[in-house]
Amino acid sequence: LLKKLPGFEIDNDGGITINGKSVNKILVNGKPFFGNDPTIATRNLTKEMVSKIQVSDTRSKSQAFTGEKGDGENKTINIRIDKDKNKGAFGRAALGGGTDQRFQYAGLANYFNNDLRLSILGGGNNINVSGFDFGEIEKMFGRGSYYSSGISGSNINYGRGITNSRIGGANYADDWGKETEIATNYFYTSADSYENRKSNAQNILPDRTFFSNSLSNSANGSDSHKLKSDFETTIDSTLFIEVRPEFGYSEGTNRNTNMQQTLNQDRQLTNESNSKSNSHYVNKDFSNRLTMTRRYGEGGGFFRLNVDANTSENNSASIYNSETVIYEEDSINSGMPEIKNTIIRDQLNDGEERNSGYSARFNWNLPIIAQKAFITLEYDYDSNKRRDVQLVYDRNDGQNRTLNQAQSTDYTNKNRTARPKVGFRYRGEDLNFRANFSYVMRTLSSEEVFNEIDFENKFDAVEVSTNLRYKFDRTTNLSLRYDLNNNAPNVRQLSPFINVRNPLFISQGNPDLKPSNRHGINLNFSNYNVQEESNLYMYSGFNISTDDVIQKSTIDDDLVRNTTYTNINGNYSFNVGSGYGKKVKLDSLSSLRYNFGMNMNVRRQVNFNNGVQYNSKTNSYSPRVGFNLDLRDYLDLALSYSPSFSTSRYKDEIFENTDFTRHRLSLLPKLTFGDLEFANDVTYTYNSNIASGFQKSSVFWNSVVNYSVMDDNGLISLKAYDLLNQSTDTHRYASGEAIVDTQATVLQQYFMLSFSYKFNTLGKKGNLSNKRRRGYRVYR
Repeated sequence: LLKKLPGFEIDNDGGITINGKSVNKILVNGKPFFGNDPTIATRNLTKEMVSKIQVSDTRSKSQAFTGEKGDGENKTINIRIDKDKNKGAFGRAALGGGTDQRFQYAGLANYFNNDLRLSILGGGNNINVSGFDFGEIEKMFGRGSYYSSGISGSNINYGRGITNSRIGGANYADDWGKETEIATNYFYTSADSYENRKSNAQNILPDRTFFSNSLSNSANGSDSHKLKSDFETTIDSTLFIEVRPEFGYSEGTNRNTNMQQTLNQDRQLTNESNSKSNSHYVNKDFSNRLTMTRRYGEGGGFFRLNVDANTSENNSASIYNSETVIYEEDSINSGMPEIKNTIIRDQLNDGEERNSGYSARFNWNLPIIAQKAFITLEYDYDSNKRRDVQLVYDRNDGQNRTLNQAQSTDYTNKNRTARPKVGFRYRGEDLNFRANFSYVMRTLSSEEVFNEIDFENKFDAVEVSTNLRYKFDRTTNLSLRYDLNNNAPNVRQLSPFINVRNPLFISQGNPDLKPSNRHGINLNFSNYNVQEESNLYMYSGFNISTDDVIQKSTIDDDLVRNTTYTNINGNYSFNVGSGYGKKVKLDSLSSLRYNFGMNMNVRRQVNFNNGVQYNSKTNSYSPRVGFNLDLRDYLDLALSYSPSFSTSRYKDEIFENTDFTRHRLSLLPKLTFGDLEFANDVTYTYNSNIASGFQKSSVFWNSVVNYSVMDDNGLISLKAYDLLNQSTDTHRYASGEAIVDTQATVLQQYFMLSFSYKFNTLGKKGNLSNKRRRGYRVYR
């Protein structure tokens, strides 16, 4: 349903944007549905339940209480259910098994009684489907799985490795009287995964090249529990209180092995290492937020107090074994390399990390023109303390272990920030404007016991935030935003401690780092025409930063990398985009929706290669066009084409310029013949940036045949994943500094037969057929 609405776009993971703005909250009758995961609502509520869809700028409950407006950067969808369908139970259950021992199961049951809501869910699979769903084609196959063909030219991790995941949860929400609401949800998640990965890289330095090869495999397991509550009460017409406690517990194991070789430009072995680690961790955390808002007078004035507190504890233990061999440079070319140095480590790492912090924020909204113009005064204070102890024990002769003080650390880090702020807000019928100016006083301090490191850095800065929005009419909006943000380096980047735990990758912080400032300007325009069912949006943004903190590495003759951090200037980015969509009715039961758009990005980066500074500039643009044909309940055809083109240019001649082209064509045809449905997801991708000998193009085809039984309440499905068996994770990443080829474990072709059943007693008429058409009212 949402895909058919003008301006709505759904990505591969179920994320929603409306006219280019992200949807970060989905409500059902104005209340959250099963926590903060919007896909649980969008994938498991049936379209027959929907009365209308409402879209608004995202704002908190306390903002709604005072009548404040959101900043327009994110959107909220409210799914309204008719009153006569808001009592009863509904749910779904599914079970499937397939070739190569693939399986999936899922179940969700809900009970609605006006304000009372009870829900439970559970599921599991070993087909790399994250989250919770019932096997709709776009999620059963992951949609992003075509990236596993390795021809995307990106670092997206879809399809890599094999994961066996389980999930369970329960949700309770109700109104306690007319003025009090409570919502509580519990989630349990568990996963076991494994992956084998091989990587070959050509590393480009200003004066030479060298090569590195690695082979690794990992097996990880985790279990986590999360309990959240949200308690809201309106004491009277002037006082609103909200309390949000959250508990978490998780534990897991990680097992990793890695073999790595580094070769010089003549492909002679320079160093090599073998390592193996086994670890176990336990995490505990608790946080709570208290919000109190009091309105006063008739002009829109209010006071607000936010208090947050959090504490966490992380305990870990690991066994680490490694052998690193560095060869003599003069003997390498002889074919009989002599060992220069051998580093053997048989270590036990015992770690404990404790975090605690609190923050307080006081707001005063002072009206100067009733309900229109306000002076805002705010004071924020944050204090966080982290104790991080990492004890490294070396095994000597026999089973005795001694503490390695050079590699052990005992940090106590503190971060304290005070931020007074003054602002102005104007809230009119058509014009909305806000401006905030704040002065940040930040103190970072660190004390390390074993290496006797003790330092304190103070960072003061000015921050600015302004936003102007103008509404030409009910459906046309223009917004302009400017922000100046200040970011301080973290303690690890500041600390002069030399980390030598990996003999081939040594790092050290820089206590002289300065904070970075980022200026950003964004312009957005949107128009939504209800009568013509069309939408148009345009956006642009420019960001420039000073004193960016980046890594600066040097590589010695033994090809050992030493890394520190430094400040640079000159980074900036610019982006501009637009989109237009329109629905054309072909007849009373058929329609065609088309959309097209363009995105363009320009990015300049300053970086270092083996201590030599260089500049790069990358230009990219991505046009796109799409069509969706809905033909008389028989055919639903979606077609989209989105090529992308990028060029990287280097000011210095030490690197070669690169050009990158990718084409992606997606076809989603769905045919319906009575109770039989045949749906497909076909994606063709071509990538020019692939090493010779590797496949540059791929067709990723998923297919499903559904047959409705039991008055449309049951569904038998036969699904085929990667019908052409082209799923691989072999790809190349190329930049001015390196050319990297990788290959990894990937989910491969399988077939699955499944059965799902849904029930619905909401309303007097009970369940409605999926084939029954009805109108949907859309409100903005």
